[in-house]
Amino acid sequence: MKRPLLRPLMIGTFACLLCAAGGTALGALVLAPPVPDSLRAAPTLTSAPVESRDIDDLRNVPLAFITGKTTDITAPLSGKVTSLALEVGSVLESGHEITRLDGQALIALATSTPLYRPLSSGIKGDDVTALQEELARFGYSITVNGVVDWNTLWAAADLLDLKDATGGIPTEIPINRIVWIPAPSVTVASLDISLGQFLDEKAPLLTVSDSSERAVLTLPEEALLGDRVLTLSTGSLPVPADGVITDTATLQAIKDSEQYKGFSVAFKDQSSFSEARFQVPWVLATPIHALVVPPSALFGLVGNQACIAHEGKAHTVTVLGSQLGQSYIMVDEPVTSVDLNVEGLTCQ
Repeated sequence: MKRPLLRPLMIGTFACLLCAAGGTALGALVLAPPVPDSLRAAPTLTSAPVESRDIDDLRNVPLAFITGKTTDITAPLSGKVTSLALEVGSVLESGHEITRLDGQALIALATSTPLYRPLSSGIKGDDVTALQEELARFGYSITVNGVVDWNTLWAAADLLDLKDATGGIPTEIPINRIVWIPAPSVTVASLDISLGQFLDEKAPLLTVSDSSERAVLTLPEEALLGDRVLTLSTGSLPVPADGVITDTATLQAIKDSEQYKGFSVAFKDQSSFSEARFQVPWVLATPIHALVVPPSALFGLVGNQACIAHEGKAHTVTVLGSQLGQSYIMVDEPVTSVDLNVEGLTCQ
């Protein structure tokens, strides 16, 4: 007779279990821990701040000391050797006489650019500048500006002992009396002429040896343009644009530096010393003030010219270089940030 009471009891038990399960699920939803920030999706960046930095473009470049280069020299015109001022082993200085052909003196001249055309008033170029520099070194009072003027004509005519028909300064100075030599002072290694010999133009004249020492740097093409110095223990030493150092004081300062002395001690053995590469710190004499931006901010890159965008407006920039995921630029207009989304913008 008590069996019918089991049904309500079972129903009640099931209801309690259902409520308990629902409560557990609800508690899991309500009490679930928040997602850590490190696991959340990063927001899309539309711009990046711009940093400024002074860069000296420090690079370690190889330096080598070089001596003993020989140069073969030919006759600039034809004629008979009527006087000979040199012998093998003698020193030939720029501005001095080598020989005379048909009584005309051939003058040695060391210019950074060999002369290749007659000199007349108004012509300009690197050859003129080189001539003016050497004439000024001789003590002539001229302006080094790369343009032939009256003072340049007078100095060249005086050096070559040339006069026009009236005894004045010629309007044009021929260069077939000038013999180019590679250094202000060279040694005669061989003499290919003798007194009384007739020479054709371009016939062998002599061979000279440049005994002056020079330091030659191997310069990287991607380096930033600008005056450079070597930063050694003996100070900041100026470096010519071509990387060839001939100034004797600078050469001595390099050899007196702690860096070179340490290099020399490390390679006492001559065979290994000749094969070793002495590295020197080569930097801009004046650091460049540059802006630092992400490489992705650049667009329209052609050579070292490109564009950046600031608040939707394109700006032309000069790209100085890139390093460690950063690009260094120069821009005329001040910007504090760069746009990272440059789709649709044109670089002009």
